[in-house]
Amino acid sequence: MRKWFVLFISLFFVLSFLSGCSAKPSLELVDAEVDIVKDKNLVGAIGITEGEKKGEELIPTALIYAFTIKNNGNEPVGSIEEADKGIELKIEPKSKLKSVSKDVIGFNIYNPDDYNESGVGFGQSQLSIINADHLPMI
Repeated sequence: MRKWFVLFISLFFVLSFLSGCSAKPSLELVDAEVDIVKDKNLVGAIGITEGEKKGEELIPTALIYAFTIKNNGNEPVGSIEEADKGIELKIEPKSKLKSVSKDVIGFNIYNPDDYNESGVGFGQSQLSIINADHLPMI
């Protein structure tokens, strides 16, 4: 009888462990948008201080991504203690987008080593915490 009890308890723990490992991820990408914009309200402007166009503004063209991520879990993701790190997302472009970037701009905009000395800037915004059952736009 004791042998069956130990076998039952062991099987229970194995099944509990497997069900915990197979749980779906708590974060879900609900929507993703990308746009090429030339909008002073979104990307700012650079004032020209000399030459024929002195006093005019140069508005850069920018590639903007917006993600909507849902936390399907019961606990918040992220923490105040690590607020400076935010929640990291990585955009992995396909090779065609990388090559178009290189053809149009002259370098791969997705590789910081390629544009560090170019004078081109980049920006980002991020959240530190996504609460359970919440849909923030990042």
